[in-house]
Amino acid sequence: MKQFRKIMFLVFGLGLLAALLLSVRSKPAAAAGSAPVTVVNTSAHPVPTTLPTHLGIQPSAFVALRCNRFVGPICTEFRRLKPDATEDQVTFQLPKGTHLILTDVYWDTTGGTPGKCTSILMMQAGPGPVVYLASRAPADGAGQAYKAEHFTAGFHFSSMPVFALVANPGCPSVTTAEDINVQGYLVTQ
Repeated sequence: MKQFRKIMFLVFGLGLLAALLLSVRSKPAAAAGSAPVTVVNTSAHPVPTTLPTHLGIQPSAFVALRCNRFVGPICTEFRRLKPDATEDQVTFQLPKGTHLILTDVYWDTTGGTPGKCTSILMMQAGPGPVVYLASRAPADGAGQAYKAEHFTAGFHFSSMPVFALVANPGCPSVTTAEDINVQGYLVTQ
C-alpha cells in the first residue's frame, strides 16, 4: 500500500509540474532595439553568380573531353565538349601551368563476343607507362561493352593520360573502340 501511495504521489507531482510548464508563455527571441533588415543588391554589389561548386572549384575549371581519334586501340586525341554540347575543333591540351584532375571516365566498345570482356587502361605515358586504371566490362548480347567509372578524389595528371583498349586475358573479346569520355577539372600547379 505504501508503494502504491508513493507512485501516485510521484505521478501527481509530475502532472502538476507539466501543467505549470505548459501554462508559462514563451516569448520570441529578439535583440534589443533590432529592426527588420532589407537587403538590396545593386550593380555596384551584385549577387555572385560564379560561386565555387561543392568541390570548391570554379565552374570554368571543369572539363569534359571526348576521344576524337583512335589509332589502333589507343585514343590519340581528345576534344573539349562545350556546355552547349558542341565540340571544340582543336585537340585539347592542358593549358600551361595547369594539371588535370580526372573524376569520371565513360567508355564503350562494339563488336565484342557476347559475355566476353573488354577493358581499357588509363595510363601516364612517360616515363612509364604507369597504369592508373584498368576498367573491365562484359559485352552484352549485341557485342557492346560499356562502363562508367567515378572517382571521388580524382586522379592527378600533369600531362594528358593515355587511354588504350586492351584484350583482357581473363575473358578476351575482339572489339572496336567507339567512345571514351572523361570529366574532371583543371588546377594550377
